[in-house]
Amino acid sequence: MPNEPTPSFQVGDRVIWWKQIPGGGYAYPVAATVLKVTANRVQIAGDDDGQIVKRSVTPESLQKEDAAQPERELTYKQGQYLAFIYNYTAINDRPPSEADMQRMFRVSAPSVHNMLVRLEENGWIARTPGQARSIRVLVPPDRLPPLQGNR
Repeated sequence: MPNEPTPSFQVGDRVIWWKQIPGGGYAYPVAATVLKVTANRVQIAGDDDGQIVKRSVTPESLQKEDAAQPERELTYKQGQYLAFIYNYTAINDRPPSEADMQRMFRVSAPSVHNMLVRLEENGWIARTPGQARSIRVLVPPDRLPPLQGNR
């Protein structure tokens, strides 16, 4: 991941692969298993939208699966923000803006910003400072609640 130290990987490690979209940026996380490690690349196999894919990727695009182990349970609203970010990113090939979340949840801009700060502090998302639309969900997709819409 950008601006983060690259961990060492071993065959059999469970990792999160940050699939890149054309033109740069990270689209969405894919759970994967390390198959082979070389000096500059890591071969992985993962489930990408129902298809098992094998890829040779850079270590910077991976993180160990246990890196995002939240200490607390998600609240309903936190889960909804994470589900929205994940689904929006999968559909639109880029993460949502804070304005997109403001419209979705019908809240003020400071409310969205404060929620993102809390999610980041708890290790549930990562953002690249100074880069717009850089939100990455660190919670595995199978642990996200279904998106319910507005409440």
